[in-house]
Amino acid sequence: MPLFYIPQNIINTNLDTKNLLDILGFEDYKIRSGIYLDTINGLTDSRINGLKDRADEFFIKGEKKDIGYLILDIEKRESLKNSVFFPYVKHSQGSFWWKLAGLKEKYEEWKVRKDPGKLIDKKLYFASKRITEYEKWGKEKDIKYWILDIYQKKMEETVKEIEKLTDLDKPKVKALRDLSTIKLRAYWERHKEKIEEIYQDKFEGVPSENDWERVFEVLDGEIKALEPFDLRNLEYSFKIPKKGTYSMFIGNIDGLMNLGMNGNTLEINRDKIETNGGWIKLGEREFKEGNDQLVLNLPESDNLVGTNWRKFEETKVKEGGVEFTQNPFPDVKNLVFQEINNWQSNNLYSLSFDYTVKESHLGVGIMESKIERKEENDVIKKEKVLSRILINGKNDEWQTFNVILRADKNTLGAEIYFYTPANSNNSGKVEFKNLKIERIYQLEIILKSIKEIKEINGLTNYDKVVPKITFVRINPTKYRVKIEGAVDPYTLVFSESFHQGWKLYINGLTDSEINGLKNDELKNYGETVASYFDGEVKEGTHRNIFIEKATFETWGKKAISEDRHLLVNGYANSWYITPEDAGGKRDYEIIIEFWPQRLFYLGLFISGLTLFSCLGYLGYDYIKRRKVARNS
Repeated sequence: MPLFYIPQNIINTNLDTKNLLDILGFEDYKIRSGIYLDTINGLTDSRINGLKDRADEFFIKGEKKDIGYLILDIEKRESLKNSVFFPYVKHSQGSFWWKLAGLKEKYEEWKVRKDPGKLIDKKLYFASKRITEYEKWGKEKDIKYWILDIYQKKMEETVKEIEKLTDLDKPKVKALRDLSTIKLRAYWERHKEKIEEIYQDKFEGVPSENDWERVFEVLDGEIKALEPFDLRNLEYSFKIPKKGTYSMFIGNIDGLMNLGMNGNTLEINRDKIETNGGWIKLGEREFKEGNDQLVLNLPESDNLVGTNWRKFEETKVKEGGVEFTQNPFPDVKNLVFQEINNWQSNNLYSLSFDYTVKESHLGVGIMESKIERKEENDVIKKEKVLSRILINGKNDEWQTFNVILRADKNTLGAEIYFYTPANSNNSGKVEFKNLKIERIYQLEIILKSIKEIKEINGLTNYDKVVPKITFVRINPTKYRVKIEGAVDPYTLVFSESFHQGWKLYINGLTDSEINGLKNDELKNYGETVASYFDGEVKEGTHRNIFIEKATFETWGKKAISEDRHLLVNGYANSWYITPEDAGGKRDYEIIIEFWPQRLFYLGLFISGLTLFSCLGYLGYDYIKRRKVARNS
């Protein structure tokens, strides 16, 4: 693309810079386009409306309500779990100092009562403190139930604080609620793991795990009410900028043969269905301006595991020798495993199963094989992506375990393991069933507006008169652009990194003076060195002159309003120019200048003035001393 051009197609979209390829990937994308991103322009309502009116095309990407939260959960929850801190405690329950510390905790919460985010953090911190107290004094019967009750109340207070965040139309409130819910779930998981560790390492044989299990079960239900997601009915929200007909495209289907939309089944047959740059067209629909939504109904996914369980053998007798294999889960017994089918890089997977544990423990783990890059060669390495010990539940009652996992980007495959720890009671009972691992599809939806063609006097609204331009670089901070045949308003794109310091000036030359430049190319533009778009854009001979007669020609002139200087294509500068800006002229010259360069010129002038002043003073002093010497 040339450094300067006038786009023939203006695209307005809610995508961000990272997702620009979603637009560029469409086969009917016009290379001579200007793409305006709502997400990074920081536009006022008036400027957004102006862009909407000028846009020829709209691309609107659906915001994933449920699956988006789920993905966020995977990426953030693990890091939040690792950051859970269990404070040191030194005062036993019931003591004077413990009561005083309790009053201090209430005061700490009172201080941040008007800041929901900080208040939730405080409550979670104090809940973690109860876990530390239980680790230290939990064997004492009276204190044990006291701590358990206080812990449950503190976690339920956190749930209530999150429930108060109801104004979800405000992005900041919704973001805080989502983050707080993820944080609460992360703390719940880490607290549960910590209690399991405490009973394995310190409280073995103390019969009170069931009390904690009941508390965690109650809290689990309350937290699930805050994080409603449905893996098979994915809801997408859209903000439609303009009423009209839109084509609906879906991406990332990867093998899906059918799905539903708003309850209607759609068969995905790539031989029969229309595609566009890897996107599959779902159909067309009329949308009104404003907020709207679509629901994709996914079919039941294949179970990626079966019943082909194998026992792990550390020693295998092979022909000609013996092979020793390192157990990935040491200090275990009764270990069985199987391969997970179609475990692919970067995909999300849901693992769930029912289990019952009586007077024992059940371990579950997933080992992932992946490529590790080394300087000399690539090495296949196995790494745990899940390792969990499930403690005693209610006697003989079935419970459900579920978790969401993301495959590594370099994965080659994975295996799932079930086992009992080596220190488990030999008379205990462990059983699991209904194991299911299924892929969670991360579908993307884009709405692409269908151009509405209006004909007036034999010309359509897309038969715009696009002016011809010739541009030349004077130096890296100044460019000249010759405009010819400007009848309609147009957008000028300058493919240099966006900066508010770039200013555009309309030069006060007359039409005849501009036309005269054609016969005097050496005057400003030199010879044409390149031509683009069938001669509509020409590039003159570049120069590198900083100080010349016209260096200060724009000083004192008014630049085009900053309201019309916008970021385009995710990085470049653009200006919207109307015939009124040039006084109705069809042919004129534009000067693009980097305003901060003036500071350099001012500094240079001041430095030069200072130097000449010093030299003048030294010369005057020298002459004066010579005269004094002669007279003496």
